[in-house]
Formats: sequence, C-alpha cells, structure tokens
Amino acid sequence: MSWLGRFNYIFKDKYMFTVSMRADGSSRYSEGQRWGYFPSGAVAWRISDEPWMKSVRQISDLKLRAGYGVTGSTAIGAYATQNLLTSGKGATGNGNLTSYYPGTTFPSSLKWETTAQYNIGLDLGLFDQKVKITADWYYKYTYNLLNTVSLPWSSGYVSSTENIGSMKNSGIELNVDWDIIRNHDFGLTAQFNIAHNDNRVVKLAGGDDIKGTSYTNYGSGPINILREGEPIGAFWLYEYTGINPETGRMEYKDQNEDGQLSDDADRIIAGSPFPLFTYGLNVGLRWKQFDFNFFLQGSQGNKVYNLSNMRNMSYGQGMNIEKRAWEQSWKEGADNTNASFPKITNTNSGKYSTRFLEDGSYLRIKNLTLGYTFPKKWINKAKIDNLRLYANIQNLYTFTRYTGYDPEVGASTQDATGLTYGLDNGRYPTPTTYSFGLNITF
Repeated sequence: MSWLGRFNYIFKDKYMFTVSMRADGSSRYSEGQRWGYFPSGAVAWRISDEPWMKSVRQISDLKLRAGYGVTGSTAIGAYATQNLLTSGKGATGNGNLTSYYPGTTFPSSLKWETTAQYNIGLDLGLFDQKVKITADWYYKYTYNLLNTVSLPWSSGYVSSTENIGSMKNSGIELNVDWDIIRNHDFGLTAQFNIAHNDNRVVKLAGGDDIKGTSYTNYGSGPINILREGEPIGAFWLYEYTGINPETGRMEYKDQNEDGQLSDDADRIIAGSPFPLFTYGLNVGLRWKQFDFNFFLQGSQGNKVYNLSNMRNMSYGQGMNIEKRAWEQSWKEGADNTNASFPKITNTNSGKYSTRFLEDGSYLRIKNLTLGYTFPKKWINKAKIDNLRLYANIQNLYTFTRYTGYDPEVGASTQDATGLTYGLDNGRYPTPTTYSFGLNITF
C-alpha cells in the first residue's frame, strides 16, 4: 500500500519548486517495520530568462537545479522474514509420507533499505540549442542495506537476509549533444557522455567482513568481499609472485611472513570490479539520401577476475585447455625461463590470486548502421510514402587487453549473496550480429 502527496510551484517560468512525501507499506518486512516514509524536494532556477541574461545571445538556455530525496527498496523475496518449512518425503510401511522441516534460510527482523540522495545539476544550451550540455553531481547514501549473509553450517541454516550496514555512491555525469551541421543535403550530429561513480562500503554490522560465495571448482574460498572502506564486491585475493622454477607450481606472497598461507592473514584487497569511468559516443551523418550512424561504448579502470582462465591449469574434470596454455606451460626437463603457465596436471591446487585478475577496460564498436532512403519521386507512383533500405552491424569489434571472451561481465547471476561482481566464470561472449532490413510506409 502506498500514499503519495506532491506540491509544485512555478513562478514566472523561472523559479520552480516541488516537494513530495511518499509512504509505502510492504508485508515483506517484519511486524512493526512494514512502513517506510520517503520525502523529497527540488528547486530549479532558469537563469537564461533573467533580464540581465538577454544580452548574452550565445546562451539560449541556462538552468541550475538542486534536489534531495529518499527512496526505499523491497529487494527481498516474499516471506524472507518468516520461518519457512521445506517439504520432503519419508518412506514408511504404508508408503511415502510428506514431512516438513525447517528451511535453509534463517529469518531475520528486517527494515526498509533506504537511500538518501543529493544532486546538483546544470542544463546549458548554446547557439540557439545547437549545443546542449547537461552536467550532474550526486551523492547517494544507502543504509539498512539488505543482503544475503552466509551462516556457519553448525547453525542449522545456510544463509540469512539481514540489514548489514550502509554504503555510499558519489559521482558526476556529463552529456553533450551537438547539432554540428544541418542543411538540406548534409547533416552531422554527435552525442557524447561520460560518467564517474565512486562506491564505498561505509559501515557493516559489527565491523566484520562479509565474504562472497565460496568457489571450489578451480581454487578454494571466495573471490569477492564486503569490507568497510572498500567498494562493494572488492577482489580479495592472494598476491601471485610467479612460478616455482623447480616444481612448476604457482607461488604466492606470505603477507605476514609466518610460513603459512591462510585466507584471513594473507589475502589482500586487489582491486575493484567497478570502472573509474564509463563513456559513449554516438555520431550521425546524413548526405542527401544516405544516412550513417555509429555508436561507441567504453569502460575504463575496472578489474575482471578471469576464472575461466584458471581452467588452463588443469585437464581434469573433462576440461580442455587453450593451445597457448600448453605451449607456454612449465614442462619437465625443459627450459622454463619464459613459462607463463604452471605445470599442467590432472589435479588442481591453485588459489584465487592476482594471477588471474586482469584489466577489464574496453572500447567497443557497439553499433554501425548505413541506410538509403529512396527519393519521393521514385516511390510516390507506387503509393509508398517512405522506403528505406539499411544494413546494421552490432558489436563489431572490442578493443581491450582482457584475454577472456568478453570484458563486459558485470554481476554474477550464479551468486546468491549479491557480492560477486566482475567475475568471468565462462560467461557467453557478446555476439556480432549482421542484419539487413527494409522499412516501408504506405
């Protein structure tokens, strides 16, 4: 159930104010915590309409904006606060009987996950709106953060959904839209955007780390972690130091120099799965009846853990290996000075380390389109209003130093904790698609 009230006031089309109040109730939350209250407000000033700005002819529009708002999230499943039972079958002398026993998820008392956001923005139009620029700065603070937490098996449960702490996101966004040339026979437009976001975990319940899903196929333990002061899902890995020239095994740095390798003492925060910035460029070109458009998309500064590459260490589990892994691997009785892969065995004893953490930056030719619109005098006799022939290519090429199939991996869909980002676990690569089409309007 929801209630919403809003008040808007505009004075002389120059000064704009709005305030609102929203109340949301959800039965997904615990008794006594089901209602959340979320206020918001914003102001805007169209500076370009002020009399003293009329003489600046180059500026066709200038507006300053500021806002604050609170939103809530119901990012939990139904009955997450209930002590659910799981059904099973038991054999008796009279046949199978249905039985019920406690489920694997421990119920918790949950509050609304709430995000408060501040933002300041500027809208600028130049040269009769031929150039439009939008710039925004924002700060988002999320508290009572909801997430799945793993529990020790001795508790009788596997996991629990809890309000685990708070985090912040802050950043800037810039968009530029430029109508460069526009006349009867020729047109050229360009749109560019760039965005930076800084994510940090501010506080966790008890200050304790929360570890991501534990993977066991090619190593042991988690790859991502939630830690105060670090980005959500930061990479938590052993520091790879090289291949032992005598055994062909990978070696790792003993951070506390106690002669042993252990998760809590010797793993380090090795990088962030989130980029320093993302960007895009879209250019449209028109010449007489021809039109051409291309779109570039990029990401810079993020890390990707190439879990798929760990399979190169072993031919166990029915897995194949890449040709380069065989050619560049350590081999008995050979000159292994330039070996970049460890000894290939049918058993895997590797650890999740910086050896497989790679730069996930990329620039992708996302879309190319070439079209031709037939002249009206050619098609009017056939009672056709418009006829356009086009060819399109999607994901033509990706410029990247990443050695896996595709650097654009995002969050893992195989992780119940929601902490695993930037993990390439055999994700299917983005295909290149060629298409041809015809648009007819009667």
